[in-house]
Amino acid sequence: TLTAELVTPGQQTTPVQRHPANAWGLCDMHGNVWEWCLDHWHANYRGAPNDGTAWIDANAPANADRVVRGGAWSDPPSVARSACRHHLPPQSREPAMVGIRVVCLPGGLEPGWGAGEQRELQIPDRQALVVWIDDHHHNNRRERSELEGEGVRFQLASTDEELMKMLAAAPVALVISDMHRYEDPEAGLQTLRRIREAKISVPVVFYVGVVNKARITDAREAGAVAVINQPQQLLKTVRELLADTISL
Repeated sequence: TLTAELVTPGQQTTPVQRHPANAWGLCDMHGNVWEWCLDHWHANYRGAPNDGTAWIDANAPANADRVVRGGAWSDPPSVARSACRHHLPPQSREPAMVGIRVVCLPGGLEPGWGAGEQRELQIPDRQALVVWIDDHHHNNRRERSELEGEGVRFQLASTDEELMKMLAAAPVALVISDMHRYEDPEAGLQTLRRIREAKISVPVVFYVGVVNKARITDAREAGAVAVINQPQQLLKTVRELLADTISL
C-alpha cells in the first residue's frame, strides 16, 4: 500500500525500487515521476482502441500532446495512480517531474523489431477469449484484472457492432454484457437477441448494477446463462464456464 511518505519522500525523486512492487511485480508505477505514454492525448475514452494498443492519431502534428500517467513526487497521494492522466507536448523537458519506463520482453527483442514498433503478441491457444460489452469499462477493471491473472484474455466492446465484429473474427468462449447501456435499459437484451439471431451459440452472462426481476426473466428466456450483480459471483461463474481453459 502506498502511503503519503512513500509517494512524496522528502519532496524529491527517489532511486528505482524504493517503492513496493505492485501486484504484477512492477516498481515505481505510481508517484516519483509522471510516466510518458505513447498515446496521443484525448479528452475522454470515446473511440479508444479496445485491444490494448496505443491510441495514435495518424494525422496529429508532431508536437501533439502525449499522455503522462501516475503522478510525481510533488503531487498529492490521490494523484499517485495509473488511472490519473495528464498531457504534455513531446518537446517538454521536465526531468525532475516526468520520466519513461523501459519495457523488456522475455528473451529480448525479436529480430526485425524496431524502436517504437508495435506488433501483435502471440497469445497461447489455452487462453480463453472473453468479450465484455459495456459503456463504462472502467467500472469492471478489478474483475478483469483478477481473471486475466488466471489466463483469461479480454476484448472490450462498447457497441453491438463492435461485439459482432469480434465474434466473427475469432473463437470467443464467453460474452459478458451490461444490461443498461447508453440510456437504454434493455440494451443488453437487444445484444443477446442479436447474437442469437446471428446463430452464434456463445454463452452470455449479464453483469448488472441493479437486479430487476422482470429483466432477469427476459434474459433467461432469451438464453442468458446468468444475471449477476455481485463481483465474487461473477468471478465464480466465469471460472466455472471456462474451467477447461483457465488456471484455477
